[in-house]
Order: sequence, then structure tokens, then C-alpha cells
Amino acid sequence: MVTISNVKVYDLKESVIACRNAMRTTIPEYTEEEFKKSIERAIKLAKAPSNSGHPNFLTGIRVSFDIVYPNYFTPELQRYH
Repeated sequence: MVTISNVKVYDLKESVIACRNAMRTTIPEYTEEEFKKSIERAIKLAKAPSNSGHPNFLTGIRVSFDIVYPNYFTPELQRYH
């Protein structure tokens, strides 16, 4: 019915590290160690309500994919965009 393939995630590491920028006094280094320090905070922020502004770092993560779906889905997707 619906097939999603060719999924690619971009800027995940950069967005997770940037989620701690509000508490920083220096420019971050984009290393694996910094990513590991930031991932715990990112998980907590992602669990916050979306209207609170805390999970805004998620908007920096881009996901691309190919989707195949039946033709009758198109009017529904246009209606409830």
C-alpha cells in the first residue's frame, strides 16, 4: 500500500549539539564527544510539548525519502495538509 524507501537523515549531529547553545559561553566543537554530551539534553527537550518552544532544535534535522502511495491518497493529503 504505502512504501517508504531511500531514507536519509541530514544535520542530526549538528542540531543535537546546537540544542545546548542557550547554556553555552563558548563556541561548540562538533565532535563525537560533544554529541554524546548533548544527546541526553536533546532527548529531554524532544519530550517537551511542541508548543513550548523547547524542541525547536528538531526543525534543524532534515529527512528525505521516496514514498509510493495509491493515487486516491492525493486529494486527502491536499485536504488535510
